[in-house]
Amino acid sequence: MDEWWDVVDAGGGATGTTFRRGDSGWPVGSFHLVVTVCVHRADGTVLVTQRAPTKEFAYGWEFPGGSALAGESGTAAACRELREETSLDVAPDALQWVGRFTEDSALVDLFIVREPAGSTVRPAPAEVMAWKWLPASEVVELRHSGVMADPWGPRLDALWPAAMATIRSVGAPAAVQLEAHRDSWETDYQREASRLVTALGDRVLAVEHIGSTAIPGLEAKPVIDIAVRVAVDTDPLALGPLLAATGYTQHRAGPENHGVYTRERDDGARTHILHVFASDQWDECNQRLFRDKLLRDPTAVARYREVKTRAARSSDGRAYTAAKSRVVQQLLDEERAARGLASVTAWDK
Repeated sequence: MDEWWDVVDAGGGATGTTFRRGDSGWPVGSFHLVVTVCVHRADGTVLVTQRAPTKEFAYGWEFPGGSALAGESGTAAACRELREETSLDVAPDALQWVGRFTEDSALVDLFIVREPAGSTVRPAPAEVMAWKWLPASEVVELRHSGVMADPWGPRLDALWPAAMATIRSVGAPAAVQLEAHRDSWETDYQREASRLVTALGDRVLAVEHIGSTAIPGLEAKPVIDIAVRVAVDTDPLALGPLLAATGYTQHRAGPENHGVYTRERDDGARTHILHVFASDQWDECNQRLFRDKLLRDPTAVARYREVKTRAARSSDGRAYTAAKSRVVQQLLDEERAARGLASVTAWDK
């Protein structure tokens, strides 16, 4: 079966053309997307696989991965490649983007993800001949031993320090710290909204405060969530260059139906999350509907507060989000039904 790739520019932007793998005449100065996934465990080990004898760079060790197919996002491609090569099944939102390495004709994105609970590695013989869990600290030694597939030398030199830092940061998930509501959160939002409008100009049709910090009296993590509606001819997923000067970077492991950009302090603590929606998504986007439900219904606030405060006492960040999912879905269903809208799966409000 033919394999087609999207041709992208040096920044990963679509050029509107595709290319069939194996054809001659690759467009000079253009790229295609390659994704790789480092699966790690709580004990600090990571999964490495050995390429099958029939593949290019046969017998070389690597992290699972491959080329994104035409029309496929980076996170979707990473999940597919991991599943095809190892049978490990992860959700796109579980992936954490580490960084990108530019090769002659490829943009190589490295993601990390925690090993799914209860999973078993079952390698596909046509792709993988062997696999092992290796202490993350020994990956560089593996690279210098000369047994890794050739492309992984420069990739690891460029990306592995950041990968190690990310693995360490998620190795022991931090407890959730909710804070009493502050009036200053609204002031912070107003300041950020002004900065974003200045950066994006007439691409912005509306800006709103969402999330728990937008609900007076509700305890919340001190992270300001902002929703932006962009003009019809603006791609919500392609605003990285315009937002760079404001300190926002694209959250590549976020939902694929709208753009997500985050801002952090110098110490790495996240302070703002920007959700960017296409114009036709705005009226029905879950984040706004969930906020409206809480603003209008005190009983909804009480239900949500009870669940989230209990979850925060006993959970890390990932478990906290999962623990809230049921009440978020219930409240969102109520709001959508009140507006005559069908139920859809909630995206953590």
